[in-house]
Amino acid sequence: MLLDVRTVGEFSRGHINGFKNIPVDELRERINEIEKGKPVYLVCQSGLRSYIASRILEGNGYETYNFSGGFRFYDAVVNDRTLIEKSYACGMDY
Repeated sequence: MLLDVRTVGEFSRGHINGFKNIPVDELRERINEIEKGKPVYLVCQSGLRSYIASRILEGNGYETYNFSGGFRFYDAVVNDRTLIEKSYACGMDY
């Protein structure tokens, strides 16, 4: 499962396609929405809330993976074309 634990407002301003939004503050009450037996990939804005969510989920028997850098890093890489353009200008083909 792909899980975004940011607030509803943050999620509505931008999110990664395929991620379900359950804010970390609601996670304990909504944990039954997360299927057990499958890994849970977590993202928040920068990594702190998804770390907290991973601890909650792991304490309840889930296997979790936290996206380092969070949505902020993802958004910078995907939407900042200058990063890609600079790599090509330097002869680096990623």
